[in-house]
Amino acid sequence: MKPLLLVLFLFSYIGYSQQTINAIVLDSADNSPLEFVGIYNSKDHTITNEDGRFQFSSSLDSVTIYRPGYETIKASFSNLKDTIFLEKSILELDEVVVTNQKSILQEVYESLNTNYSNEPFKEKFMLRAISKYNGEMQRIEDITGKLSIKNIFTDDSSKESKKDFVVELTNMRKVGLKFDTKHANFVFPSIKTIYNSLTTIKITKAKYYITEHKFNKGENLKIAFTQFTDSTKIKGYYILETKDSAVKEFKMEYFITVDNFLNNKWLYYKTDYKKIHVFFKKNSR
Repeated sequence: MKPLLLVLFLFSYIGYSQQTINAIVLDSADNSPLEFVGIYNSKDHTITNEDGRFQFSSSLDSVTIYRPGYETIKASFSNLKDTIFLEKSILELDEVVVTNQKSILQEVYESLNTNYSNEPFKEKFMLRAISKYNGEMQRIEDITGKLSIKNIFTDDSSKESKKDFVVELTNMRKVGLKFDTKHANFVFPSIKTIYNSLTTIKITKAKYYITEHKFNKGENLKIAFTQFTDSTKIKGYYILETKDSAVKEFKMEYFITVDNFLNNKWLYYKTDYKKIHVFFKKNSR
C-alpha cells in the first residue's frame, strides 16, 4: 500500500500547483503601456496597473488577455513572455451623426435595466495617487481592492447607505521617490466617492455635444460627448452593442483649467485632471 499512497500524494501535489507570471502589456503600435487589461481564466482574475504591469497566479494553465478595442490573446502559461503586445482591432467608422442628446442617452439608460442584472454586484478597483512638489514627482501610492455593491449602476438621484456596499483592500504600495522634509500627505477618496465613481455613468446634469460613430460593420456604436465651461473641459464616450444598446465601455475625462488651489497649513494643492474608465461585460448565464 505504501507505493500507492505515494503515487496518490504526487498526483495531488501536481494537480494543485500554482503557476505565476509577472509581465507587462504594451500597445504593439507605439509600445505604450496598457492599463485595465483583464488577465483571467475560469478561476482567477487580475488587471494591469497604469504601467501595464501585472502578476497573475493560477492552478489552471489557460490564460486569456482581453481589453476592449484590442485583439484577444488566449494562451497557456508556458507560451506567455514577460512582455506581451496587443494589436488594436480594425476600427472603421461608417458614419458620424450629430444626434439628439435626450433620445440617444435615454435609450442607453433604459437598456441598463434589461442588459445588466440589478442583483448585488462585485467590482475590482485600483487607485493611484501621485504627489508632486513644484512639478517634480515625490511619492506614489497604489491601492487595489474589491467592492461589493447593491446595484451595478447609480446616478445622482440614488440614495445609498453604508449597507449598500462592502470594501475589501487587497494590496497597498507606497513608494517615496524623494525625501520629504515637510511630511506632506495625500488622502485617498472616501469609500462613497469610490463607489460613485465606479458606478455612475449617466451624464444627466448638463447639456453635452453628442456625436454617434458606427463601426465594426455597424455592430458597435460609439457615442462621444463633450462639454466646455469657463473652468472645466469634459469629454468622454460610451461604446455600445448596436443590437441592444448594451454598454461595453465608458470613459469620462475632466480637465480643470482654473488655478483653484486649496490650502492645508503650509501646503497648497489642486486637482487639475480626473479620469473615469470602466469596462463592462454582460453575464453569459
